[in-house]
Amino acid sequence: MASSILALDLGSSSIKALVADGTGRPGTAAVAKAPIRTPRGVGGLAREFRAEQLWGTIVHVARQAIEDSSVASRDIAAIGVTSQRQGIALLDKAGRELYVGPNTDLRALFEGAEQDEAHRELFYRTTGHLPPFFMAPAKLQWFKLHRPRLYERVATVLTLADWAVFRLTGERAGERALAGEAGLVAVTKGRWAQQLMRTLGLRDDWFPPLVATGAVIGHLSSGAAGALGLRPKTLVVAAGPDTQCGLLGMGVSSAGQVGVVAGWSMAVQRVTSAPRLDMQHHTWLGLHPLLERWVLEANLGDAGASYQWVARTLYGTRPAAYAMMERAAAKVPPGAEGATAFVGPSFLDMSNPGMRMGGVLFPLPLGQAAVRPASIARAALEGTAFAVREALEHLQAVDGRAAVDVAMGGGMLRTGPLPQLVADVCGRELRLATVSNVSAYGAVLAAAAGIGVFVGLEEAAAQGGLETLPVRQSPEAALQYNDLYHRWRRLRAEVERLPLDG
Repeated sequence: MASSILALDLGSSSIKALVADGTGRPGTAAVAKAPIRTPRGVGGLAREFRAEQLWGTIVHVARQAIEDSSVASRDIAAIGVTSQRQGIALLDKAGRELYVGPNTDLRALFEGAEQDEAHRELFYRTTGHLPPFFMAPAKLQWFKLHRPRLYERVATVLTLADWAVFRLTGERAGERALAGEAGLVAVTKGRWAQQLMRTLGLRDDWFPPLVATGAVIGHLSSGAAGALGLRPKTLVVAAGPDTQCGLLGMGVSSAGQVGVVAGWSMAVQRVTSAPRLDMQHHTWLGLHPLLERWVLEANLGDAGASYQWVARTLYGTRPAAYAMMERAAAKVPPGAEGATAFVGPSFLDMSNPGMRMGGVLFPLPLGQAAVRPASIARAALEGTAFAVREALEHLQAVDGRAAVDVAMGGGMLRTGPLPQLVADVCGRELRLATVSNVSAYGAVLAAAAGIGVFVGLEEAAAQGGLETLPVRQSPEAALQYNDLYHRWRRLRAEVERLPLDG
């Protein structure tokens, strides 16, 4: 009997496939760069996928992961599909792609600004998210204004993972948590935000059936089965948004638990048993994979690209740059020898996001206090840890209680001194996932629950969650970092007051 699972993760910067065996243990993974393009004649902020190129990338990584594993293709019982948030696809009646776009497509910046000005409170109370320009309704408004013929041909709006499910099965369905992250669901009610659509002057007739995380959508079509080299009867399961899948993979499912998922972007999500809207609009409210649970989110923005920039700037483009940076930074004492960095993740106030000043500060004159590359690297990593602490404090302020448990996972946290820095800065013990592909593994668990390996998602999270290792704070370092954290916040406030235009 087929017992293994294939997970597909359509991320912001890469497309991943992960094979897990019948025991749920993650095995081989394959990865390829997400084939994002800049379309002509739309503007410099626009980004798109060519549907066939994206599908070809999915097929390539899936076949590669299966080929590299010890699992026979006939033993794949199900495919769980997750994806980046805010990416959407527009289909016509025949299922042809009119548009497939990533979360980095900002063509609707002005349309989103208009929606924000006219309907900010309604938008936030309905979707739990701001600003609108990130979300699907603004993109739909852009197509209505700038591509009206295409707009009228739209029959179905899907999130990116739901589009991949459609490609696999031919079935149109909307996974509730991921649709919520795209601004398409009334987050406190768990249904399509049709009233919001009408208020915004948009159509409301293009939504497929709404399903829960772990829902079996159908079997592989014969064409998809042939492309992937799998059995046509292989089941396909909706796994939802990549960040929430990361929570599932780390066993973060109970109220008060927090998950830090750090990859291309960095998000800190706290599970709640009731919807907690932030009246200051600083944070997001989304749906947890489990029914009757929600997630409060403090988003820290760009992470992976900033990490890459620091490594390449300080240590060049050689393959060993990351390892060199991390080894050097680990030897620098707390406080980074006087250097303070604002070049990586930082708490994004969703009520007023935008460009801010950043950089690295250090004591002058340099002749008396030379600043080494290792000190700057340490300062950048400390800045990331400070941002995590700030996020935890914002979430506690909204929910009213301290976190009962904090788990961390993702590519940025798999090696180096960052996990220990986060524990020291936050002054508490943390759990670190032993596998970096936490989102893909969450998709494995969603699929396993969908086909009955577990009795629901709650059991999947409790029994199938990844092994985590404790990261305990150093009391001495935690004491030092408490002062350094408050200094970092004061300095950041001063830096952010600097004008961008000089």
